[in-house]
Amino acid sequence: MKRIPMTGPLSRLFFAFMRLVGLIAYAIGIRRPIVLDGLKRAFPDSTDAQIRSLAKKHYQHLGQTLAELVLGRMISSESLNRLVHFEGLDDVREARKLNKGVILASAHFGNLEVLIRALAQQPGVSLTVLHRNLKDGFNKWIFSGWKQAGAGELLDKDVTVAALQVLRKGETLGLAIDQNMLIKKGIFVDFFGTQACTTAAPAVLSLRTGAPIFTCLMTRNDDGSHTMRFVRIPTPEKRAAGVIEALTLTLNRELEREILKYPEQWFWVHRRWKTRPPEEVKAVPVAQ
Repeated sequence: MKRIPMTGPLSRLFFAFMRLVGLIAYAIGIRRPIVLDGLKRAFPDSTDAQIRSLAKKHYQHLGQTLAELVLGRMISSESLNRLVHFEGLDDVREARKLNKGVILASAHFGNLEVLIRALAQQPGVSLTVLHRNLKDGFNKWIFSGWKQAGAGELLDKDVTVAALQVLRKGETLGLAIDQNMLIKKGIFVDFFGTQACTTAAPAVLSLRTGAPIFTCLMTRNDDGSHTMRFVRIPTPEKRAAGVIEALTLTLNRELEREILKYPEQWFWVHRRWKTRPPEEVKAVPVAQ
């Protein structure tokens, strides 16, 4: 049995160091109020001590994720494939045979960069990623890795026509559903008990093309490998009142379920509840 990549003694030492760096980031307070606020929303019955413990584990996860980004660029495609286990990928391939395209609703969960690179290399997927046009050097480096792995890209400004073209060619469109949206770009649905401005793109694109929707989420395993899971989301054939909101809420619920299983692996440092509904007279306190 071949050894899982990135589990040698030097890699383990580097991971341990980066987890320590994560704890240091927590200790000095880098975005700590945002993380604690989000965890309290998701785990309202937990004690302050339990919330702090989860937060520390999350910062360790961030450190390890950064280490994986660095080491992941040094391993071969074959090694990357051995690092990731797939559950439900054949269902995605089968859905593509309908020639309506496939929508993958993913999130900043586990290691999204490894997810995209590993998935882009899989036969029968033909992945294009819709993402924000972040121009800093770090994100440009991240995006370059996606392209090298074979993923196409669409930037999230005026991309509806391009996204429809991807789906109408029968290809796979991936996008994150867990980012805070501006009011003009999202709809408000519940996420861990608080209204969150959420992209409706998966629901809208599915209803316009007939493309099936799958959640695509990946978690890190104790042995250093990763498991990528695909779950098909039931979608109506015709648009009706409230269907976009219902589909978007269903996707949030699926993400919530995974986060509750692996709470340290979601991207709590993001201000997910930043945008508030206009009618909200007294906004729910959100960490600054």
